[in-house]
Amino acid sequence: MATDNPLDETISKILSAHIASTLLTCFILDCSIGIGLERRRARPDKGTIARLTGARREARHLQRVLDPYDATLVETILERYGPSVRVDLRSS
Repeated sequence: MATDNPLDETISKILSAHIASTLLTCFILDCSIGIGLERRRARPDKGTIARLTGARREARHLQRVLDPYDATLVETILERYGPSVRVDLRSS
């Protein structure tokens, strides 16, 4: 959303970066849960554990270097990690 108000643009950038960071946090958590579940199996799949560990490591790195004013990185994170995060909306 483009606007003529610089403050609106700044807030929009910060919100997008916050959403990107939250997506990364959810992805990291999902990977950690997957690693834990795989390790508890009778025959853990080392390939799955390695894949999830690598994906988690990459997401942690992106979270560390995330700059709210790097629109390209923020947009890349939103596009890449947005669809991959699972949301459970079941009521208890």
